[in-house]
Amino acid sequence: MLLGFLIMHHNLLRCSVCLLCLNFVVYNDANATDDVFAFNTDFLHGVNSNPKVFRSQSGIVEGRYQTLVSFNGRQIGRKVLEITAEEEARDSLCLAVGLLDSVSVNFNQEFYDLALTDNACLDLTKIEFADLKFDLSKPSLDIAIPQKYIKANDARIDAADGINGIKAGYNVSASTGTNVDESMFSSVNAQINLWGWQAHTDIASNWSSGQSFESNVSNLYLTKALPQIRSNLVIGKGNANGRFVEGFSFGGIGLTSSRLMSNARSSYLPDISGIANSTSKVTVRQNERVVYSEVISSGPYKIDGFDVFGSGDLRVEIEDANGNIEEKVYPLISVSSLLRENYSDFSLAVGKRHLSGKIEGMFDSDRNFIFADGRYGYQNYTLGAGLILDDDYQNLGIGGSFYLGRAGSLSLKGGMSIANYDDGSRLTGMTANVEYGYQLLEDTHLQLAAYRYRDSDYVPYSSFYPENYSDTRQRQKHRLQLLMSSRFQGANISFSGWQQTYWNNDDISTGGSLSLSKSWWRGLGSSLSVSYSNQNGTSDTSYGLSLSLPLNYGDQYHTVTTSASIGSNSDLALSASSGGNISDKVGYSVSVGDYGVNTSLSYRHNKASLSSRINYQDGESLLSVGASGAVVWTQPSGLLASNNRSGTVALVSTQGIEGIKVRGAESDANGYALVNVSPYQNNALRVDVNTVPVWAEVDTSVQNVTPVEGAIVHQIINSSKVYSYTLSVKDKDGISLKTGELESSGLYLGAIAPNGMATISSVNPIERLSINSDSHECEIYMHDVQANKKIISEVICE
Repeated sequence: MLLGFLIMHHNLLRCSVCLLCLNFVVYNDANATDDVFAFNTDFLHGVNSNPKVFRSQSGIVEGRYQTLVSFNGRQIGRKVLEITAEEEARDSLCLAVGLLDSVSVNFNQEFYDLALTDNACLDLTKIEFADLKFDLSKPSLDIAIPQKYIKANDARIDAADGINGIKAGYNVSASTGTNVDESMFSSVNAQINLWGWQAHTDIASNWSSGQSFESNVSNLYLTKALPQIRSNLVIGKGNANGRFVEGFSFGGIGLTSSRLMSNARSSYLPDISGIANSTSKVTVRQNERVVYSEVISSGPYKIDGFDVFGSGDLRVEIEDANGNIEEKVYPLISVSSLLRENYSDFSLAVGKRHLSGKIEGMFDSDRNFIFADGRYGYQNYTLGAGLILDDDYQNLGIGGSFYLGRAGSLSLKGGMSIANYDDGSRLTGMTANVEYGYQLLEDTHLQLAAYRYRDSDYVPYSSFYPENYSDTRQRQKHRLQLLMSSRFQGANISFSGWQQTYWNNDDISTGGSLSLSKSWWRGLGSSLSVSYSNQNGTSDTSYGLSLSLPLNYGDQYHTVTTSASIGSNSDLALSASSGGNISDKVGYSVSVGDYGVNTSLSYRHNKASLSSRINYQDGESLLSVGASGAVVWTQPSGLLASNNRSGTVALVSTQGIEGIKVRGAESDANGYALVNVSPYQNNALRVDVNTVPVWAEVDTSVQNVTPVEGAIVHQIINSSKVYSYTLSVKDKDGISLKTGELESSGLYLGAIAPNGMATISSVNPIERLSINSDSHECEIYMHDVQANKKIISEVICE
């Protein structure tokens, strides 16, 4: 009945209905055989056997295919996949080991023990929950492997040193005006990367028409990242930053742990652990914000793979398989000196003390020292100590920090210094420090209450000069500091205050500030501030009030602000200002007040950031202009310029294709772009698909790079020129071919549609196409067919 119906209709409709019937048969499991499908294709214009696309339910058919490969949802790019007759016969693929190597994932030994066959290929049918799908019509290969068989890489340990190169961040400014000297200032942060080592130097220069030219080098040191022990080695000018003894600068060798290299970049976390009765979803919230979510299996669990910032209760929701939710609350008011359990940090240094801001005389001092400082975190407390040893000076400090749950957090530190002077005098002094954090109310935090005491004979190492006994006496005595914050009725309130006393005089310095801010209708913001200070017998109280209104028009962002200020030692000052962006590259600001008129304009070019400012007041004007950015040289790219001075960059190669944007950075005429990245983090390099030319094929999957701090990492985005053709295929009699498979140099490129159309792509120009069908074989010569044109080219197969 169906064939009779088809005979009565137009040939095109007949073919369409037949294909619909074929599609039904292919996907109807009730009528499908287990291995290979068989069809009566006599009605397809003399076709007597199955086309490739119908020979297997899975599409696994012998041949060579240029295949788009994806792994766990991430595109890898096009790879040549060879399917053997044996694989077609058993309707199952056995992947070459080299193909999975290209996905840049490390599999554990259990995976290879299960999947690796005697033929040195990987049979994923032996991996529970693994999946492998091959689509012959595209063609594409989707690979899915459970996370259980993938090694949990420590990205910070595996961080890349990058390639050799030179970087120089710069900032240049010049100014001129009425009744002022012309002047110029420049600063350069230069760095040379060689075989994982980095040489750093900072150079500043200043010139004015009324003074001579001045330049100085303030830093010179070598660094080497050691992710295996999560530390940085420094040779040259460095800083000994102690937590239990006070720091100082030096010339020598230092080894300091880096929290950037650690899995815990934030401070202390309470012990979030328990036993789950079933597969459960764990959600952690802080200040009504989700900070972590994870699905866990039944059994014991410990949740610590996330960071928190600031204080506030952690609310942990555990939802089991039946939808039951259990909530646990963990108070978190943490002092900065608390470490997570089993984490540590340290700092070691030897050399000569050098307190100058320049590098001259770095190793001339007679103050040779050994410095060590470190701490270790336990479940609810952290202990540590520090030490400085010098022939004439010793300093020892110890301390501990304690998590007290709902009662807050407490830190205690104490130290002793012994200073011997040339005249035979000796000063032995003590110091003590207490810090406390507490949540007063649900929305009110006592962020820090700190008290420090030093007796009159305590001498920090940075103030120790054995030839000057009287000049090195420590004058600070007590210091009390208080920080509080609260949120009330949608308003943010913060307070800070301090008091300082001194030895040998009765001076008491005090200060404090109180601020209140709130957002109103349509983003209107207001703030009120009061500050007070009393130093050296002089007191001052000041008040400030400001209102700001955001005005957004499409992609343009503007803010209008008015402010007023007055103080006991200053008159009332009023001002109004406006600022924002005219485009994604141009920004501006204008302000008018008692201090005059200020205008500024900035332009962010791909190669540099430019700025200008004009100030006018009481008949006098000042004009200043500036430029900042960075230049980078590497052997692959040559000299490149960037508008950002970031110390860690990715050199992205699009393999010669210009104009492709990766994270906002645009590739140049040679196909290179500089992208700012964060050290010791997985940085996703995303290609903006809207910037990919139509004639190019670019791997748009996310590329991840994890560099050490200061590195230049080289990342290649697989890109190539693609030759695409849209063909209307006819035989030598001018009749459109209804079926056939297209190949070039033995590579399968696709099939002809029933309407005689074919769309094919190749990474190389196609000079000749071969068409194989059950009715005939013929060839198409493509010399006169233009690629990458939005036209349909009519070709004759002879």
